Amino acid sequence: MLEPLLQDYFRLCASLERDAFIERTAPVFISKAVRDDLSFQATTTKMQGYEQFAQAGEGEAELKHTLPVIELRKSRPEHILELSIGRSEENAVVIHDETVSARHAIFFQEAGSSLFMIYDLESTNGTTINETILVPGRAVELRDRDHISFGDAEFVFFSPGGLYDEIARIITTPPRAK
Repeated sequence: MLEPLLQDYFRLCASLERDAFIERTAPVFISKAVRDDLSFQATTTKMQGYEQFAQAGEGEAELKHTLPVIELRKSRPEHILELSIGRSEENAVVIHDETVSARHAIFFQEAGSSLFMIYDLESTNGTTINETILVPGRAVELRDRDHISFGDAEFVFFSPGGLYDEIARIITTPPRAK
């Protein structure tokens, strides 16, 4: 199965109002680089891409943003959001990168909370948020545009609302505002 690409979210944002977009999407990690096979699970970087997306101004967006996206989605709607991240296939989010530990980190959202949190599971190469190394076992809140890395695998975090707002800032035709 192919992961969604950033361009998929551009299309969705252009066709939906903010509330509908938030309802249909999940928090995401956007890969900071376009990969040769357009998969965050690849190990070879073709080009840096997130910086170009982040620096785009109004009217500069074209639906060619092929940055891979990891959707941080619950397995079932009634469950609390808690996802294991690591290199092992037993994780909810698998990142095939030799610098990512078999069980690297946990991403979660507490029931009834709008906060997204992450903690490192004593990984070999660590987890960083905005270049600050996480203390293993200590949960840290994630905010929109936070740069996060698991070993050498780098991503940018967005909540559904934060992603909508970022894309809406960039796209040529403004989405319908509510």
